[in-house]
Amino acid sequence: MGRTFQQLLDASILTREIPFGESLRSTKKSRYRIQDPALRFWFQVYSPHRTRWQTYSPTEREKLIHDHASTVFEDFCRQQHPDAARYWEANVEFDFVRDDHGSAVVSEVKFKKLTATEHRQLEHHLVNGWQECALSRRFRGVSFEILDATILGN
Repeated sequence: MGRTFQQLLDASILTREIPFGESLRSTKKSRYRIQDPALRFWFQVYSPHRTRWQTYSPTEREKLIHDHASTVFEDFCRQQHPDAARYWEANVEFDFVRDDHGSAVVSEVKFKKLTATEHRQLEHHLVNGWQECALSRRFRGVSFEILDATILGN
C-alpha cells in the first residue's frame, strides 16, 4: 500500500470497508471510500462534473445530488446498528447485515418513499440474494428489513 494512501487512512479521510462477517486480518475483500460526506460530494459529484454542470438539465443535476444523498442516508441507517456492515460477493450485495442473537438481519435502504409494490419487489430481491450467498449458511435464521425515507418522519 502506498504511503499517501496509508496517510489518508490514518487521517480517517478514507475508510476501509470489509464485508459483514469477514475477518479484518484475513480477508482480501476490501472497499475504500471517502468517509466525510462533504468531501465525498466534492470528489464524486462536484469535481468530476463541474465543467459540464451548467449544461446538465435540472433532472440530471437532481439525480447526481440525490445519488449522493442516498449514500449519506444509507450511512445514517447503518450507523443505527454499530455491529452492522455492508456485505457483498460476486453477484450479491446488501446495504447492511447485522447479527441479532444468532440470526441475520439483512437490510436494504432506499432514499425515497417506496410503494407497496416496490417494497415487495425489494423483499423478493433480498430473499433471492440471501439464498445465493455464502453468508446464509452461517446463520440459523434470517429476517429482512427495508428502510425507506418514511423513517425520517415526513
